[in-house]
Amino acid sequence: MSLLDWHAGQALPAVIIATSAGQHMPTMRAGDDHIRDAIARDAYAMGRAMLAARKGFVFTDAELFNCWSGGKGPTREEVARFDWLEVGGCRDVHSEEGWTEEERARFGTCVEGCDDADAQFWSVYGHYRPTDTHAGCECITDGPAGDKARAWAIAEHLGQLWGLPVKAR
Repeated sequence: MSLLDWHAGQALPAVIIATSAGQHMPTMRAGDDHIRDAIARDAYAMGRAMLAARKGFVFTDAELFNCWSGGKGPTREEVARFDWLEVGGCRDVHSEEGWTEEERARFGTCVEGCDDADAQFWSVYGHYRPTDTHAGCECITDGPAGDKARAWAIAEHLGQLWGLPVKAR
């Protein structure tokens, strides 16, 4: 699935609701192809608009791959191990109350996944295919603190480059 297909799929429910309050899709009959085609055309138009809105973003390798060894991003072989990219909220538990400055300096950061409401930043992960020798996911980059939209834009950019869908964790 391409990034355009994904965006069109996200837009589809709104397009169906806007088309005669969604009455056409559940009861499509022979001869209703023009309705189905119009709905698909509108969904893809919204998908293209969503992609166009993101084209204003410019990313550096340092921003795209700040968690990847060497900061240059995965090789084609490494990307081929992923079946999708995911975006998830994260927090540094060492930055929370109860940790002294000395402990923070000694132990550094301890990042864990969390709900969006508790997130200090959002990370982009490559999710490994279940048949791969690896399991789970690997962090590709951490988005800027407090900027969920930027993390999603990074994930969508990488997804478009690599032909991978993007999902929420």
